[in-house]
Amino acid sequence: MEQEEKRAGGRLLRILVKYSGLMLVLVLMVVIVTAKNPNFIKIENVIGVLRQMSIYGVMGVGMAILIINGYFDLSVGAIAGLCGVLAAMVMNAGGNMVAAILTALAAGIAIGVFDGLVVCTTKIPAFVFTLAMTQVVRGAIYLITGGSPVTGLTKGYLAIGKDSWFGVPIPIYGMFAVMFLGWVLLNHTAMGRSIYATGGNPTAARYSGLKINRITLFSFGLCGAAAAVGGILLSSKLQSAQPTMGVSYEMDAISVAAIGGTSLAGGEGSIGGVLLGAMILGVINNGMVMMGINSYWQMVVKGTVIAGAVIIDIARKSSNGRKTKKA
Repeated sequence: MEQEEKRAGGRLLRILVKYSGLMLVLVLMVVIVTAKNPNFIKIENVIGVLRQMSIYGVMGVGMAILIINGYFDLSVGAIAGLCGVLAAMVMNAGGNMVAAILTALAAGIAIGVFDGLVVCTTKIPAFVFTLAMTQVVRGAIYLITGGSPVTGLTKGYLAIGKDSWFGVPIPIYGMFAVMFLGWVLLNHTAMGRSIYATGGNPTAARYSGLKINRITLFSFGLCGAAAAVGGILLSSKLQSAQPTMGVSYEMDAISVAAIGGTSLAGGEGSIGGVLLGAMILGVINNGMVMMGINSYWQMVVKGTVIAGAVIIDIARKSSNGRKTKKA
């Protein structure tokens, strides 16, 4: 019993050390914003921040897993928009909520797997092909909607985005559920270990017998599924499916992963980091509004944060490489 307690204490200490930098940044940001506007830490605003970050938190899980595998998907914002539209259209056509959600998930997974299949077979850089797919999917949204929003959604569907359980909005439960599933996948399954191995060293993973293409297709499909969940939450929150829905959410998903310590070179990252990254981004978005800062500065800050995360990651890898050579 005593040994188990020591092991549990050791694991907790390692977790605290691992995320100490992100936690410090988050605390400092909260202190700064609260000093400017004390309303920031009111429970209503805190819940609002969590509700806001739930969408890109969900999408960030899928993006982080794909980045760990060594790829990017710049079409996730468009996929979220299309899946939200499809779910709304199924509801309007008389379908039930289960059919709408399954349709959205199927579309997200199908597009994600297609992206992965093209990348694996043609060796086109993922960011190039998925950037092109953004235009294809966005165009498909306008074609099927005629450029008009899909409205008249049922109360049951709208409840996903606006109702609460025990004072906590449903999207927040959804975000933590997706993060828990992502954590289980990466830490307690053979597929999760394979994703890390493939992203860290594809050549070694291939020689060790791992099915690289199969793992890549799985990661792209999972990223598409996360985007679909984000689209469902977004359309329900907005109470309609807008043709422009999901624009720029790919940058939010990448920001969440990058801020949370996911290595953009692949092979490193964690769901705990994604959660902290989403919280930091949520504080940035909400805090700048609370401080009365022009909303355009949010784009500047997000871009700067991503660039900073990349620079820190490169510097850290370079430092580790030098230490390895000296050893």
